[in-house]
Amino acid sequence: MKFTKNIQKTLAALTAVIFFTAAMSGCEKDEDKKLLDIPERLGDYGESRTDSDGGDNYNMNNNYINYKGDKGSNSQNTDYVQTEIENMQGKEEVYAQNLKRLNFENISFDDDLLIDLPQQIGYCSYKITESGSYVENFRDIFKYLDEDLDEEKIKPYDKKYDCIDYVNDDTDICAYLYSTGSILYSKGNFFERYRNSDIYVATYNLNQAAACGEKYPTADGTEVSPKEALDMVQELADDINDLQNAPYRHKAVAADLYLTAEGYYYYNVRFTSVLTGGGRIIEYGSMGTDTAAERIVSSEFDNAVVNGGSVCYYSQSGFLQPIGEIKPIEKTIGITDAALCLSRSLTPPIKYRISRVALEYRMTDVEKNRYVDSRIAEGRIYKSRPCWVFYVSEKNMQELYLIVDCIDNKVTIVDNNYVN
Repeated sequence: MKFTKNIQKTLAALTAVIFFTAAMSGCEKDEDKKLLDIPERLGDYGESRTDSDGGDNYNMNNNYINYKGDKGSNSQNTDYVQTEIENMQGKEEVYAQNLKRLNFENISFDDDLLIDLPQQIGYCSYKITESGSYVENFRDIFKYLDEDLDEEKIKPYDKKYDCIDYVNDDTDICAYLYSTGSILYSKGNFFERYRNSDIYVATYNLNQAAACGEKYPTADGTEVSPKEALDMVQELADDINDLQNAPYRHKAVAADLYLTAEGYYYYNVRFTSVLTGGGRIIEYGSMGTDTAAERIVSSEFDNAVVNGGSVCYYSQSGFLQPIGEIKPIEKTIGITDAALCLSRSLTPPIKYRISRVALEYRMTDVEKNRYVDSRIAEGRIYKSRPCWVFYVSEKNMQELYLIVDCIDNKVTIVDNNYVN
């Protein structure tokens, strides 16, 4: 298969189109109760509380807290408890149990709820910048991607496309390295292997993947589980980031399973940037409807394809570098208070089922343009804000998530299902 000089644009666009059209769609021991961080105003276990307006908003049954709604309240209520970021560390399981006990009228939580917490989070402005250090190990990177490296097929730095490229038709491998840190890699006939007729099966986050014991046959007969697919991509991302002298890391967050007409499966694995201190960028930009004043953007082309027992496609966006000093926050609204804030802002009878809660960065364009591209691009400046993200669905191109801002407690709903 022959590749052209502008394959980087073609591959990226093809990836978006393919996965856009293919998408379809706690019990606890008594001694552990004392570890639960239930806000005091939500009442003690086995007791009921009458709200100040005379309405019985809280009904305690079987150690679950049923919240019936807070009439007239809003998300910016100032009575929310602030929790130190440092004190959250290592409490993911405790927080998961807390949230599963909060049986609100309009939100509930999966039994295998996943909690993602960073060591540090704050706010800053960012821009994709160029650095020669990202490509100085180009030979090692190409050697890592193609064990049968033919150095004669490495082309010199191309100013027009701002990249060093390697195309080996003998091994059917191509790779493009950019001075921004962006990488495109493909092994095998990507164009013919992944088609719009492929059927979406399921999406697995890290917890769901770990709990799934099923393995699915890929193109060459190799059976791969969702966890193995995520692990393959994580290993490749870690190794490439090491060779790039990367300023931060990438984290695989979800694996989409697809079935082909021939009867074999493959995974589209999505990953995101993990900025200084471990804070992740929300992986899914708002491509459908959202209630935010500013469009949420993401590195939506950060994805990989696992087939034939290996990673056969890998697309990584350029690195975001901070403009000025990163300003960490020491405290934020606690996770259970964030759930309360969210519930107060939602209107029944819709009830959202949450599968993952993460403390992450929302990225927006500094120009505050509602019509900017949902993809982080070169030449633009973005600002980050920490927020609690409640994920309802992470189906590819049909993501639905709810945001509680850590600074002003404002609630945003992003529903990408509307684009379909």
